[in-house]
Order: sequence, then structure tokens, then C-alpha cells
Amino acid sequence: MQDVALAVRRIDSIKSLGLRGFEIGTHINGMALGDARLNDVYAAAEQAGLVLMIHPLHPLGLDRMDGRPELAAVAAFPLETAFAAVSLMTHGVLERFPKLRILLSHGGGALSWLLPRLHHAYAMGPPLQSLFAKDPTEIARSFYYDTILYDGPALQYLADKVGRDRLVVGSDYPFTIRQDKPSQFAEQALAVGRETLCANARLLFGLGQG
Repeated sequence: MQDVALAVRRIDSIKSLGLRGFEIGTHINGMALGDARLNDVYAAAEQAGLVLMIHPLHPLGLDRMDGRPELAAVAAFPLETAFAAVSLMTHGVLERFPKLRILLSHGGGALSWLLPRLHHAYAMGPPLQSLFAKDPTEIARSFYYDTILYDGPALQYLADKVGRDRLVVGSDYPFTIRQDKPSQFAEQALAVGRETLCANARLLFGLGQG
């Protein structure tokens, strides 16, 4: 991603292999994901019909937690994902590339909990309103989210904010923090059948409804 021209060529390679998407970090060596220099990558991914998964990388804030590295995945990753999502939202990436399917890992991290605050600030008018093309709560419904939230009410809250149709099952396998029986957890927390979650995944990966 730090070499945009090379990244665009790699997208062609990914497509030719029959893969459905690729994963990037929440920033590119400190560059925010909303940076206009990355637009060619987003355009190429949209044209290729590939999913773009965003996963935390080198998160901020560890120094504020005594720098313990094991806290990165536990406490810093959710904030890091929210930072990346807000950058994409405030820079109009989702409006510029409306067919680009973006999956936010870990249920979007802290984003869903920020949405009421973002909505309130937007509704107050300028200057914050000018940062968003439309209501942030509406923009957030353009992302997809996995279900790795470990807690049923937390997952239900996310569904209430973005819609059940934007949720796909995730596990965080093979990492230590992985969620056991992820599909069963999502089905029970959301009170939906497996066919609903499968349909969401098919749409995310461009496989249609069949």
C-alpha cells in the first residue's frame, strides 16, 4: 500500500487467482486511510469487485497503557479500527467509490459507540457538519462488519446501528483471542438463522443470493 502503483498491479494478480479480496492495515506507515494518495487503490479494488478488509496494525495508545504489547489486541485494536473508519468517512471514500465493499474487523471496533456522538456533532451544523457528506450514522451503514464482539448485547447494539444485513460471521482464528463457536454466538445474539448470515456473506463476497 505504500507503493500505490505496485498495489494496483497486485490487485490484478489477486483477481486472477480467483480470490475474493485482500486485507490492509488501519494506516499505511502512519498515513490515514482517507488520504487521497490511496484513491487509485480503492478505485482498482472497486473495479475488480474485491472486498477490502481492514484490520488493526501498529495501534496508537500503547504508551498510555504502560506500553504492554499484549494489550494491543485487547484494548488498542478497537480504537484503531474506529480511527480508520472515521478517516474513510470524513474523506468521502465511501461516496467516491460506492461499489467498494469494505469489511471492518472486530465489529468495527469502537465505531458503533462513536456514532451517536458523531451524529450529534453533525446535527449541530458547521463546522463539523462539513466533515461528512451526509449523516455519519448513514455512512456507517455502507461498511460491512464481522461479529467478533464476544458479547451478545454489544453485537445487538451494532446491528441496531448499522443493520443486520451488514454483519458477517468472524472468528479471529487462529489467534489466541479467537471467539469460540462464532456462528452459534452470532445466531443466538441476533436471533437470526444461519441462512441470513450466509446471505450476508454471499453479498459481501459478490456471490449473489444463490
